[in-house]
Amino acid sequence: MWEKKTEKMKDKKEDVFSLLEILKRSRTIGTSIYDEYGALDKIVEIGVPAVEPLIDTLKRDHDEVARWVAAEALGRIGDSRAVSPLIETLINDSHPDVRWHAADALGTLGDDKAVKYLTDALKDNDDWVRDFAKKALEEIKTKKSKEEVKVPSDGEENLDFQADDDSSALITASEQGNIDTVKLLLDKGANIDLQDHNGETALMSASRKGHIEIVKLLFDKGANPNLKDDEGKTAYDVAKNSDIKTLLAFKDVIVGDQKVIDKRKYSMLTILDVMDLKRKGDIDGLIRALQYQGDTAVRAEAAGSLGHLGDLRAVDSLISTLQGDSDPYVRSVAARALGNLGDIRAQNALQNALESDTLEVGLVAGEALLKLKG
Repeated sequence: MWEKKTEKMKDKKEDVFSLLEILKRSRTIGTSIYDEYGALDKIVEIGVPAVEPLIDTLKRDHDEVARWVAAEALGRIGDSRAVSPLIETLINDSHPDVRWHAADALGTLGDDKAVKYLTDALKDNDDWVRDFAKKALEEIKTKKSKEEVKVPSDGEENLDFQADDDSSALITASEQGNIDTVKLLLDKGANIDLQDHNGETALMSASRKGHIEIVKLLFDKGANPNLKDDEGKTAYDVAKNSDIKTLLAFKDVIVGDQKVIDKRKYSMLTILDVMDLKRKGDIDGLIRALQYQGDTAVRAEAAGSLGHLGDLRAVDSLISTLQGDSDPYVRSVAARALGNLGDIRAQNALQNALESDTLEVGLVAGEALLKLKG
């Protein structure tokens, strides 16, 4: 059992280094790997096993892109082991992009140990480093001032009492990731959609901080994901975690006239889950994954998997993806999948893509048409 666990950890660490290599290559050919493949999100999804290789990258990799990606990923994963390496990076790294990412990550982690070094970074010669150091210090200060969340007792009249910044106990607990307090406040009848002075709700606070279990709880309890803050942003807009984006985007996924796909099974879908669906040969699950508007990588992986599995039940859904998906990369994967399936029903859609879509999609559609005719 221990050997299997060790081997699994080793595989995940190798995945981190592989994804970092993809990111470095993407920089050299001028493409946006985040939009197309979600490589950074994939690293964050690996979670705790990614921390050691990320710290190693932060300390030893000569490529500045790899180092700042490592810094951002460590902040998003939230492991306290990253604090000291990030401080060292903030002090010593020669590249300003790496330093400001380190400052931002330290603010997200919220550890008091970083305050002295962030204060020193306010004198950095780079504007971005100074700005993110200031932001990080404000985040740590806010976290410290809200460490104690006062839960109104049953005898108190105003459960939704708002402080000077209009922040309620529910908003504060959601921002801190205190799920037990959130549950207690909801059970007591707290206003789930109350907004603070910036228009932020509990759902937005949890989404912004990456507390997915609280986001799921609030969403399941009826929190309105369409409310906007003073900048016109929704909980989806402020989310930094791809799983949270997928969960919030899920509200628009409908089957038939009314039935919504079972949240318990599909609300946490990630690219790793899509790969698992492929291994299981779950055609229906992969077809559903094509509808996840919150994650391009999930849709692309689903389309490619359907083409690989060769089940003709996927043809209509892949045609719809080719005709209607907003992302050209996803459309090109759908075109390639239709070519692999070889069903004549796809001919008109592929012909239209060849004539009217982007060069990238048109080339793939042309190759798919040749397969159909061959």
